[in-house]
Amino acid sequence: MRAASVVVFSSVVVLASWTAGCGSDSGTSGSPALAPPEPPADSGAHVTDGGAPTGDASASDARASDAGAASDSGASDIPAFPQLVSSGGPTLAHPKVVPIFYPGYTWTTQVTDWLTKVGATPYWSAATAEYGVGALVMGTPVHLTEASPATIDSQTISTWLAAKLDGTHPEFGVADPETIYAVFFPKTTQIDGATGSCTSYGGYHEDLSIGGKAIPYAVVPECPTFGPVAGLDMVTGAGSHELIEAATDPYPSSNAAYSGLDDASLPLEIFLGGNAENGDLCSLNWDAFFKPTGFDYVVQRGWSNAAAKLGKDPCAPINPSDEPYFASAPVMPDTATVLGTQSKAVKIAVGDTKTIDIKLWSNGPTSKPWTVQVKQPRRVTTPQLELTLDKTTGQNGDTLKLTIKVLVAGKKNYESFAVESNIGNQRAYWAGVVVQ
Repeated sequence: MRAASVVVFSSVVVLASWTAGCGSDSGTSGSPALAPPEPPADSGAHVTDGGAPTGDASASDARASDAGAASDSGASDIPAFPQLVSSGGPTLAHPKVVPIFYPGYTWTTQVTDWLTKVGATPYWSAATAEYGVGALVMGTPVHLTEASPATIDSQTISTWLAAKLDGTHPEFGVADPETIYAVFFPKTTQIDGATGSCTSYGGYHEDLSIGGKAIPYAVVPECPTFGPVAGLDMVTGAGSHELIEAATDPYPSSNAAYSGLDDASLPLEIFLGGNAENGDLCSLNWDAFFKPTGFDYVVQRGWSNAAAKLGKDPCAPINPSDEPYFASAPVMPDTATVLGTQSKAVKIAVGDTKTIDIKLWSNGPTSKPWTVQVKQPRRVTTPQLELTLDKTTGQNGDTLKLTIKVLVAGKKNYESFAVESNIGNQRAYWAGVVVQ
C-alpha cells in the first residue's frame, strides 16, 4: 500500500472509483491519489486522488481487531461498519496550509479566499476533529515567478519542493512539519504523463524529508472536469479531499497515521486498491461533494468512525436533504487468510460457482427502493468473476442472492468485488473477497 493518498474518483478527490487519500499509483511513493468515482450511470495518499488503482494493496500493518457493532440500522444481522485505523503516526493538531501558485493561475483569488475560511467551518471539524485535528489556518501564500512546466512527474515535484524548502528561499519560510505545502498547478501542466493528472487522479498528498523532519505536501492539478465537479469546484473539491487526508495522515510515506481499515473490513481496502484514508472512503459517492450552508465553495465529506460505529451515514457532515443511510452487504460464509490476515471471505475454486446472500438495510424509510449492482475494481481489465444478482432493486429488510462464478484465478488467489447501492447520486459500498 502506498503511504500517500490520491484523489481518485475510488485516493485525490473522488477515493479514492472504488480504488482514496486514496487512488491509483501516480508515480510517487507513499500515498494513494484521488481517483474518479464510478459514474452513477454505470449499472472517490501519497494521497493521489483521481484514478482507479492499478493493483491490489497490501494490508495495513496496524489494524483494529474489531470494528464494533452497528446499531440503529434497521437490521439486526448487518456487519460492523468499517473503521479507519491508525498505523501509529501523528495527525496535525494545529494544521496550517501554505498555497503555492504559479503566475497567471486561474483561481488564485478564489483558492486563497477558500483556504482563508475553510478551516474554521463546521465542515472541517466534522471531517477531521475526531482524529485529533484542530482548525486549519492559512499561512502566507507563495506566488512563484517561474513559469509552470508543461510536463512534470511526481518525483520531480518532490525534489523541486524540497529545494524550495531548504532555507535559501525566504518566500517559503522555514519548513514546518505541521504545515501542508499545497502546490496548485495550472491546466497547462500535465503531471505524470497522459494517464496521470486529470485522467487517473485529481490530486495527491505526500511527505518529504527536510533536515531530518517529515514535511507534508499536496498537489492539486487544475482539471476541466473530474468526476462530478468542474472548474473551481474541481479544485476546491479535490483540494479539500487532500487537505483532510493530509491532516489525518500527514506523513504517509515515513510515519503513516489514519491510512487503513480494521481487519474485518479488509475486503473493502483490497477493493479500493489500498486507498483507505479519510477522504477515499467517501469519494466514491458523488454526493460527497457539496457546498456547506453559508459557504461558497465545494468541499468533500470525510469518513467518521464515530458515525460508523452507530451504523449511521459515515460521511460527515451529513447532508440533511439526503435519503436515510441505506446499504447492501454481502454475507461472507467462510474465513480465509488474505494478505497475512484472517478475513471473512467466500471460498470458490476456479470454474466453480457459489451463491451468497446480500442483506439490505436502511436507517429509515427511503423514498423508493434502491438499485443494487455488483462489480469488480476498474483496475481489473479482464473479468475474474461472473457476478449475477437475482434482483437489482430492493429495500430495508430484503435479501438478494448473488451467484459468483470464478472465471480465472486472481494473481494472488483472491479477487475482490463490491456491492453498490444507489438512489440518484447517493451511494453506499460494501465489499467482499473471493478466495480460491
